[in-house]
Amino acid sequence: MGIEQLTAQVMRHMATQRAHYTSPVPGMGLFQRREPTEFTADFYEPFVCLILQGRKETIFDDISMEVAAGQSLLVSHDVPVRARIREASSEFPYLSVVLRLDIPLLRSLYDEVGAAALDELEGRACAVHEADPRLIDCLERTLALADDPLEARILLPQVRRELHFRLLMAPHGGMLRALLHHDSHASHIARAISRIRRDFRQAITVP
Repeated sequence: MGIEQLTAQVMRHMATQRAHYTSPVPGMGLFQRREPTEFTADFYEPFVCLILQGRKETIFDDISMEVAAGQSLLVSHDVPVRARIREASSEFPYLSVVLRLDIPLLRSLYDEVGAAALDELEGRACAVHEADPRLIDCLERTLALADDPLEARILLPQVRRELHFRLLMAPHGGMLRALLHHDSHASHIARAISRIRRDFRQAITVP
């Protein structure tokens, strides 16, 4: 199993869709574009995006990140970005798989992983790295559950837990590891963002 098999799965699901996006499994989105796009403003919530075909460019905090086929973009916090599809065509459309992250699920792994494995706290809220074959396998098994509702109900929580573990231990997962430490800078930021999103209709006093 690998990126070719996952690409074939995604193309099969997208073949019946006229839209650019579909969500065959809760929390998972499939994207396709048959032409490059201009930069648009967007707001990313925590997710992992695996590029299967084409190329994407994301600008966060004035830093441009290009994500090519076989690479994953990991986002640990709610962040404003500008993004565009750089490479896409009718013959080779841009294809990607996106999975929303469950931060409480990540934090539930702390006791099992152990503090010693989470010492590396360096990282960025948006980071790119070559996708680990085990991560690709997790995404493939997640998408395969779309074909069987019973299997999805029973197995999806287990596969999602494994996928979050893979991301937590990934080379570009430093910011996720920081989130597990209650007093870390990353954890403080996450709580502030959550408070602002929850109470955006109310006045918030900042000392």
